[in-house]
Amino acid sequence: SSQTETRDRIFSAFRLYRQGTGANMFDNKLVNWWTGLEYLTSGGKTGRDIGETVKNALAPTLALTYLPKHLVAFRSALAALNIEIQYAEKVIKIKHCSNSELYTALKDPVQSAAILGKCSSEPYLWKHLSAFTEALKSPSHTAALIKAHDRRIRWQIERIYRARCDIVHAGRQVVTASLLCANLEFYLRMTLKSMLKSFSNVATLMGPAEFFERQRYQLGQVLQELQSEKKGDKKDALLIASLD
Repeated sequence: SSQTETRDRIFSAFRLYRQGTGANMFDNKLVNWWTGLEYLTSGGKTGRDIGETVKNALAPTLALTYLPKHLVAFRSALAALNIEIQYAEKVIKIKHCSNSELYTALKDPVQSAAILGKCSSEPYLWKHLSAFTEALKSPSHTAALIKAHDRRIRWQIERIYRARCDIVHAGRQVVTASLLCANLEFYLRMTLKSMLKSFSNVATLMGPAEFFERQRYQLGQVLQELQSEKKGDKKDALLIASLD
């Protein structure tokens, strides 16, 4: 049945993730983690070959996690400075705010300037937070940030797939295996996390193929709204809804 196939795909992906984590050699890690992604994505006809299928399935999911990932990291760093933000006429300690609340504060020029001012003693944090808030100044800039990350993900997946083919078909040693493995482990972990969250929230979700199709559609809708010509402050409503 489809439910059995769905369960088997997810269980196999977790098993291969665990095997990759326990492997001592980077080549073995890469092959196990890549195979786990193949198990998850092979149910959907999203490309001409294995590499295209994995790339087209994964990129939208990982693009949608890009802003939440940064917001979580910035919240952790800013919490150490005991910073507060204003949201809905309330003052909230930054360590207690949600992703959407922090996003709203960072895109506000007054609040972002105040937060950056309190980061002056942390130049590394200030540099990266400043670049991030610059990308939030307008919906079109935010869309460009997400699209650029989507493009980088696709390039990196292509590199990982070529490395996998070198290992499996040619027995070659991959020079950059450690870096590729770091990215691949994150891709598989975040995909599994996003998929389980969707299965928990959407009772009618049939399987991985539908999950990846929903992710592609959601990303398309988010980008379309961010780049739309409509006026007002609601051009990022779909984006905000996807942050938590």
